[in-house]
Amino acid sequence: MRTLFIAISLLASTAAYSQNVPQITVSSEKVKVNGSILYVHKVKAGETLYSLAKAYSVTIDEIVRQNESLKNGLKEGTTIYIPSSTPSSVTPSAAAPSTDVAGSVVSQVKQESWELSGENIKKYSKKRHKVKSKETIERIAVKYKVSVESIVAMNSLESTVLKKKQVLYIPNELFLQRMQKEAEAVQAAREAATAEEAAPMENAAQQEAVEEAAPLKGTSLTYILPMGLADTLGANPNYMDFYAGALMAADSLRMMGKEISITLIDQSKFNSANIPEGTIIGPVRGYDMEKFLPLVSKENIVISPMDMTTGKLVAGNSNFVQIAPGQDDQTENLMDLLATKTTLGNSVMIIYERNGADLALVEKVKELATDRGIIFNTLSYDILEGREMMEKIKDALEPGLDNLVLIPSNSEAFVSDVVRNLNLLYTNPLEENRRSVVLFGTSRWRNFETIEVDYFHKMNLHLSIPYYVDYNRKHVKDFLMKYRALFNGEPTPYTFQGYDITMMSCGFEQTTLQSKYKFKKDNAGDGMRNTGTTNIVYNKDYTISVIE
Repeated sequence: MRTLFIAISLLASTAAYSQNVPQITVSSEKVKVNGSILYVHKVKAGETLYSLAKAYSVTIDEIVRQNESLKNGLKEGTTIYIPSSTPSSVTPSAAAPSTDVAGSVVSQVKQESWELSGENIKKYSKKRHKVKSKETIERIAVKYKVSVESIVAMNSLESTVLKKKQVLYIPNELFLQRMQKEAEAVQAAREAATAEEAAPMENAAQQEAVEEAAPLKGTSLTYILPMGLADTLGANPNYMDFYAGALMAADSLRMMGKEISITLIDQSKFNSANIPEGTIIGPVRGYDMEKFLPLVSKENIVISPMDMTTGKLVAGNSNFVQIAPGQDDQTENLMDLLATKTTLGNSVMIIYERNGADLALVEKVKELATDRGIIFNTLSYDILEGREMMEKIKDALEPGLDNLVLIPSNSEAFVSDVVRNLNLLYTNPLEENRRSVVLFGTSRWRNFETIEVDYFHKMNLHLSIPYYVDYNRKHVKDFLMKYRALFNGEPTPYTFQGYDITMMSCGFEQTTLQSKYKFKKDNAGDGMRNTGTTNIVYNKDYTISVIE
């Protein structure tokens, strides 16, 4: 399972032990779970509870208490949670400097032309220390009550692996103050550079995404997610991915000069008597949200991040935000798309399953088509008639015209049968029997497994879908490069969703990866629901394009 191994500062702290023990990388990522600050650590080969306890400056008992799964032993590849030995908060502003000797701490000190000279040793060092056999930099830092990064910076170290009899100078309080000031200066310069880069984006023709008026502009976000931290099987990988995306969004916001605070609450340990302030993202499941929403103050903004069924909670709850576009909104957007393609040079045919499960959807489609002035014909049949229907479908379609065929069905079996018949007509070698077809379907078709995708491309399937990642966008490419560098893997839809919702919650709803946000409030006193979908078309060259 891929672990959540990311810091809001996107830096990594390195801890090394003796040459006989595998190097332990201390995660800079801290999550706040039920008021406690925990590191998220992925166990590597050779690591032991003893070595982890030493690396994180905690006791073995403290680690075991936070991880029920350790009753079965420490296993490589599992994710465990380690208490923080010092108070902290999961916010960009509180992120600690990296101790990576090749990274930011050393480079920040060297910006001031730091040199370990006799004068600087006298001014900034409180002790000269000679390394003993098997002594680690972590032990030395604990002994003198200073940080590893300060020893690294003081001595301009290129590695945290020490040698016997190596001489180190231990920094004093004056040096620590110097480090803090220089870190603040670097941060200010970085923010100034980011602002300077963003200035030309005021020209809409040059920008891909800018901050616009948005329904939400929160600075304090709390995520109530089913993380499964107490589960003996380990944490839920999907919501670890979701939270990873949220933290990457927080880092992007920090680079744009917007500081936010993030708190994570494992849903299994949530206490309804202590509801946090600010924007709350979750609970995830509809039935949990129904119980939770009445308990929340109207001062809170509550966001339902995934479940489409929570759309019914919008009415009468002015502080509620529904993210997943409902079936009706998806259908309206699909019919708007169909209307833009309807001309005198084509014909519209609606084919649906007689007595099928989607009759309400069929009636909705007919109503919307009429409202939009679309002239259409209909054809219905039972799936058992499928083998006998090709001739009837051929007669229903117009020869010599592009037939825009809409199939309002979420039944994979029925859709498969109709599409198979249409493909036979589309590719018929006899011109008098051939029919030109352009397909329109529902978003659920993308999950179908038994239909040849080749058919979709041949007949230019058009869909209006709630989530779509356009890998040609620069913003998406940049995100992927950053993610792959951190995780050595690919993000999941949960990762994209966590990123998008966090960006939207802070007012950057145009800077998203897979979602489109277009909020609608039906009545005064209601909450907002997202009606935004992305229109796509399957092309004959086996690509997929976004229809703007």
